[in-house]
Amino acid sequence: MKISKTTLEILSNFASIHPSIVIRPGNTLRTMNGDAGSIFAEAVIAESFTKTFGIFDLHKLLSLLKMYDNPEVEELEGQLRIKYPQYKTITSFRYTDPKLIVSPPEGQNIVATYAIHSKLSHDNLNWIRKTASIIGTPDVVFVGVGGKLFVH
Repeated sequence: MKISKTTLEILSNFASIHPSIVIRPGNTLRTMNGDAGSIFAEAVIAESFTKTFGIFDLHKLLSLLKMYDNPEVEELEGQLRIKYPQYKTITSFRYTDPKLIVSPPEGQNIVATYAIHSKLSHDNLNWIRKTASIIGTPDVVFVGVGGKLFVH
């Protein structure tokens, strides 16, 4: 399967929340921060995975996927196989046991009963995290007022 640029952006945003992720069968990705479980994120992607597997270092996987255009990803037992057809090369990326990765409990609804749709770029999310770190606040709250999204 090919991984879309949109999915790569989502995974990059997820990596800023937690550097590891558990991928489950289907087209929904979920993550949470490891500190106190105060940040949860969920996204529906275009691709659909067939296996449950853990990725310990999501940043490394993303670097491999972004190294060249249009890599093909194949889910194998114990590893992802990343093919770069234009260079006739293959890289294997080993899975991590999902039990070793902090992730939202399977089957638990992490989305509120209401939905807010907004685009938040990776750069904006990094700015929010850096600012929160500088001023020493462990949590941020997103508040919608009058059709605008504010961060407190």
